[in-house]
Amino acid sequence: MSAVSIHLRRLGDTLRVYAQFVNTTGSAAAATSVTWRIYNENDGTAVTSGTMTAIDGTNAVGLFYNTSTITLSGGSGPGFTDETEYVVRVTGIIDGETPAAIAPFRIGFDGPILARGTADSGSTTTVVDAERTEADTDYWKDHMIVFTSGTIKGQVRRITAFNAGTDTITFSPVTTQAVGTNTYVIIAGAEVRVGAIAAGVTADANLIQVDGLATATQAAVLKLKQLSCINSTGDAFVAQSTGSNGRGMMVTGQGTGEGARFVGGGTSASAIHLNGNNGAGAQVALGASDDGARFNASAGGVGMNLNGASGIGGYGLRIQGATGVTDAEGVFIGGGDGKDAILIQAGNFSGNAAGIRITGTGTQGAIELQGGATSGPGLRSTGGAGGSGPGVDLVGGTGGHGLRSTGGSGGSGAALLGGLNGRGLLAQAQAGNGAGIESIGVGTGAGFRSLGGVTDGSALELQAQGTGNAIEAVVVGGEPLSQNIEDQLVDGVWDEVVAGTHVGSSAGNVLASILTGIGAISPAAIADAVWDEILGARAPGSAGRIVMDAYKIQRNRLKIDGTANTLTIYDDDETTPLFVYNTKDSLGAPSTTSIFERDPV
Repeated sequence: MSAVSIHLRRLGDTLRVYAQFVNTTGSAAAATSVTWRIYNENDGTAVTSGTMTAIDGTNAVGLFYNTSTITLSGGSGPGFTDETEYVVRVTGIIDGETPAAIAPFRIGFDGPILARGTADSGSTTTVVDAERTEADTDYWKDHMIVFTSGTIKGQVRRITAFNAGTDTITFSPVTTQAVGTNTYVIIAGAEVRVGAIAAGVTADANLIQVDGLATATQAAVLKLKQLSCINSTGDAFVAQSTGSNGRGMMVTGQGTGEGARFVGGGTSASAIHLNGNNGAGAQVALGASDDGARFNASAGGVGMNLNGASGIGGYGLRIQGATGVTDAEGVFIGGGDGKDAILIQAGNFSGNAAGIRITGTGTQGAIELQGGATSGPGLRSTGGAGGSGPGVDLVGGTGGHGLRSTGGSGGSGAALLGGLNGRGLLAQAQAGNGAGIESIGVGTGAGFRSLGGVTDGSALELQAQGTGNAIEAVVVGGEPLSQNIEDQLVDGVWDEVVAGTHVGSSAGNVLASILTGIGAISPAAIADAVWDEILGARAPGSAGRIVMDAYKIQRNRLKIDGTANTLTIYDDDETTPLFVYNTKDSLGAPSTTSIFERDPV
């Protein structure tokens, strides 16, 4: 029995039909009147037909192909319809017999299909189909939708969401035209492996499509599970954006994972090495109002975390200038014209947010500034020209210290050296009750000790301005400074030897002359005369008047007036007021029930 076999091959938008004839002995043999015809498999309607020609009667006996072109794309052929099954029938005459064979094919997407459908409506990012009755949200997420009809036929998009309540599929990126009533199929999402890109060519030369979009004309999305870039001589990885608002590279971490992790090799291999050759190793610069670099943390996160390896002397961040090169800074940060070189600002949140917070651990200092072996300072702060800009401005908070300096064994907590006609330290209190300097001694230690120079250097020079005090001191838990000074002055006066030499008409010289004139009177007689004197009228301000008033204060009538908030001490007649005081409470308000203060009227 003779026979024929068929092989179909899609060539772009056309269909090629091949037929091989064999004779009754099973050998390939030539046939005559060979024809083909295509039928609609659903209803048996003949769609189109034609004749077939032998390819090579000598070397390929009995092999035929269709001579007329069968166009399939877009259903543009005669009678073809998208998403429809067809069958090809081939027949011919050989050895007096008419063998025939058939082969099915379909127009539309032909592959592992999860679902088919026809959109009711849509947009460039959505398909709405009431036949999508799947009940689970995001049921089709991460699968692929392939459009099989209309102006967007052949476009493939990744499904990003599925709304079971509205029967809506959302996909990305956008299609070139909005979805109308297009047919589509859904296929399983799959990992796409891209072959290596040849050196010296751009991606568009050998990476034709990513997510269905030609990279040469539209924005492409390439998702890689892992990328390894290795180059022994040149740049292993170059990320460059050519758009006006594009990023060369954006790295985003998910969950607890880092967007990017850089791990250095063993010993001295750096995780990141930025090296400029007469240029910047790293340059971060944007527009006039943009940030060169921005580190933003989400709630509870850290904008940048630099941790040195524990226990092995590793640095979280090490920045070192080149050695042996003049003016080679490890870090140089310069602000633009009228701009800050560094602006560190706490967020506008509740709580005690700090622009920078550096906290020591245990006995370890938050910041340690150590001077050089010879005369190099641990910290040098120079104010601006003209004396208006402070090198360091330290402002203490409520109850807190702007600066606390503790000297070590034999060392100064702070050494402040004034320049030529300049101040080593200028301490000025702000408005209110703030102190420019508050010095408190602990135990037997001095709160403040000032030593003068060897020749004409003053230990301390205090100058008052306006109505201010040159010095105001409050001693906590001890004797007031004013009383201490008064006691020393009194002791100095009364312990002075009168017999010494005194100047001109000074009180000491006058007293010495008096004592010389009354030398015959014994000290005991003088004392008896003073203490035996009857208290009477004495001149205001005299010692006798003061003693007499003190006596009256102790024994005379005293009255507190609750209405006027006054305290009155009367003279001996118990009618004439001798002293009248306003009485006040601890806050300085008039009071007679809780008296903490009295002021003479």
